[in-house]
Amino acid sequence: MADIRVPKLNNNDSEYLVVAWLVEDGKPVRAGEPVVVLETSKAADELEAEESGYLHHGVPLDTWVAPGTLLASITAEPQA
Repeated sequence: MADIRVPKLNNNDSEYLVVAWLVEDGKPVRAGEPVVVLETSKAADELEAEESGYLHHGVPLDTWVAPGTLLASITAEPQA
């Protein structure tokens, strides 16, 4: 299992907005595949899955998140 946490994307912002999930909740994802888009005050950044498995969202769209926040987790098996 792997966690996707919010990285520090820019020194001017303390929070970023989740503007798009590129992979639906509970769907398979491959390592290196973009899974979420975060908007900063300067740009929109895609975060990629570091492992293959099943993606499970930790926060909904249009949520403000700070660096270190758990965005999603990836599991080896689908969850019921």
